[in-house]
Amino acid sequence: MIEQGLVDGANREPRTIGSVIAELIRVRAASAGAGNRRPLYARMDETLGHGLVDQNWSSDTDPRNLDRETEVRLSRMRLRNWKSFERAELAFPNAGNERTLVVVGGPNGYGKSSILEAYAFGLFGRRAVTQVGSVLSVTSGRGEQRRSYRNLLERTLHRSERSASEGMCAVTLEFATDRGPVVVERKWYFNPDGALIEDDEELIVRIGADRNMLDVPTNVDPQAWCQEEVERRILPAGIAPFLIFDGEEVDRWAQKKLSDQVKTAIGRMLGLEELSGLIADLKDYARDRERHLQDAGGESLSELQQKVARLEDELRHEEVPHAEAGRLLATARSDRDNLISTLSEDDVGTHSSLQSLFEENHRLKAEAAQLDRELIGSLADHGPLLLVGRTLSRSLQNSLATGAGAEAFERLDDDAFDELWARFVVAGPPLDDVETASLRDRMSRAWREEDRSEAASPNHPHLDRRARSSLSTRLDSALTNGRRTILAVAAARKDVGERLAANASALAAGKARLERIEIAKGGLSAAADRIAAAEATQSSIRSRIASLKSQLSPMRDELMRRTAAAVDAGPRLRATAAARTTAAAIEAEIERLAAREYQRFADSVTANFKLLSHKGQVERIEIAPDGAVVILDARGRDITEYRMSAGENQLFAMALIAAVGDIAGANLPLVVDTPLGRLDTKHRGSVLNMLAGRPAQTILLTQPQEIGAHQLTELEPHLALSATLTHALDQRSGVGVSTFADTRTFVHEEAA
Repeated sequence: MIEQGLVDGANREPRTIGSVIAELIRVRAASAGAGNRRPLYARMDETLGHGLVDQNWSSDTDPRNLDRETEVRLSRMRLRNWKSFERAELAFPNAGNERTLVVVGGPNGYGKSSILEAYAFGLFGRRAVTQVGSVLSVTSGRGEQRRSYRNLLERTLHRSERSASEGMCAVTLEFATDRGPVVVERKWYFNPDGALIEDDEELIVRIGADRNMLDVPTNVDPQAWCQEEVERRILPAGIAPFLIFDGEEVDRWAQKKLSDQVKTAIGRMLGLEELSGLIADLKDYARDRERHLQDAGGESLSELQQKVARLEDELRHEEVPHAEAGRLLATARSDRDNLISTLSEDDVGTHSSLQSLFEENHRLKAEAAQLDRELIGSLADHGPLLLVGRTLSRSLQNSLATGAGAEAFERLDDDAFDELWARFVVAGPPLDDVETASLRDRMSRAWREEDRSEAASPNHPHLDRRARSSLSTRLDSALTNGRRTILAVAAARKDVGERLAANASALAAGKARLERIEIAKGGLSAAADRIAAAEATQSSIRSRIASLKSQLSPMRDELMRRTAAAVDAGPRLRATAAARTTAAAIEAEIERLAAREYQRFADSVTANFKLLSHKGQVERIEIAPDGAVVILDARGRDITEYRMSAGENQLFAMALIAAVGDIAGANLPLVVDTPLGRLDTKHRGSVLNMLAGRPAQTILLTQPQEIGAHQLTELEPHLALSATLTHALDQRSGVGVSTFADTRTFVHEEAA
């Protein structure tokens, strides 16, 4: 049967590597968990026996890829007979780009984890265990995962009488995307004993405003094709663990080695795990098909392949010390560059700057002395009068004014009195004759010489009118201009004093720069020695790598030549050649992806870790192509071996998860159960701010103690929905039922 498949394949048109890879990935997914490799190899015979029309492949042009710019938002979730939810529906409003946060709260046992599981199983079915749950939660092997799927679903069916009679549970997820609405409905069926009928699992995908079912191409498995469309349109299974997870899983994942976390995260983000597994299967398949084939020279292709594999293993073993030498060299060069930068920054103009500072110091001291003299002069001119005080000064001025009035009074004569009386008596209101006579008599008696000589005697008889006016003017000047002058000179003196202090600080800093220059000059020599040692090590390893490649290159060419020459001898070798070519194309693509994406991933991890951490100790996180992690501080020092606390390990894990989301899922929903997990209070705010700041929809399933009322108030500008879970016992069935209550939405006018 296998040979017949190869013969039939040889008579068909050759295919592109991209279409072969897509089909083989579907074949591997369908055979996941099967211990027997024969069915997989038989399908490979059918797929690879056609031959290939190209030799290159790029994952960028793979039609299965999800457009990273496509925005996806969960708009509605319906649950039927799902765990504690007999019938439940929750709508997620579109509240605009600023309100992307959804908080669903409830105590343990009220159904938060059920919502997370419904979302994962609704999207991925069995793959929720074999792919999604196997990363963060470190689920066991595929056989165990298959049994886990059955056990999980059988515990999922709601236990009311109506649910048992229906024998079915369902999850419906409605999404709003840039390409229009997408509805994913998945149903599971159970026999009367509550056992899962696995073959009856049903997946329906509807699209567009009319919710029309997807048209499934002919000659394909409808369920497998619909699942592939779900992952293409909504969320790839490869990155799902970083967008659907439990906070407790993050705590477990944080206990793994940093390099293992990074390898897993990058592998999932780029799809390397699936591609690497396909490479291994293709090579195993090629070796299996070449086992009994030999060319005219007597050496079997499998023997030649073993030699190539041995040299490839040696080459891979050299890559580890080569990468380590490169890291040491990069660190040494960074130290050297920092020292040179220190010299260039501190040395240039240091002496001239110090000279300028000394000159400025001299000028400021001279200015301070001048202001001191002005202040002393002002105090001498106005100080004694100001020390008298405002009250006494005003009293003296009044006394001087009174004396001036008395002196003026003495100069008045009888004619002046008559003129004054004439003006006074006509002023209103009018007086009668008695009042006029009485007032005239009183004023006349007051005017007489004997009555006014004492009352009108002027104050300060020792002062004449000019001296009295001069003294009054000086008092006014002291209380107004003198005070302002003293305050202005004092303020100017204070400013000069502050500039003198700043100048002194600058002089101290300049002297410190001179000291750093001397230290940097001494460190340059040590850095040069480290660079020389690392370059020598790297050069030695490069020589060995070059030697291995010089041996490997002709062997590879010979292997490909002999394989290609033998293609015409039979369809088996044609499939083998296609397998090797496809594996080589995937390996080349993985190298291209690593070169392009590793630095971007390291930058994103760095940004997210610095956003979450309060210490500010980490400046940059570097990731080598082999997944090795190097953590550098602000001075470029390697602090990787610094033992991070449990909280910091969790923050690093969260930074990795956020980096995958930033790069591969920035526009996709994030659903997290117990998001703050075991984080301490200090770090909870940072994690909440990071989650709330995502540009895409973020759904948090929280316990009451995780997010309090004051935190909800702070998060309100980001909230699109706040809902509370309730749980009560159904008196008729005796089964607990959960529902959504106290739902509050924040709908943006434009979004509405």
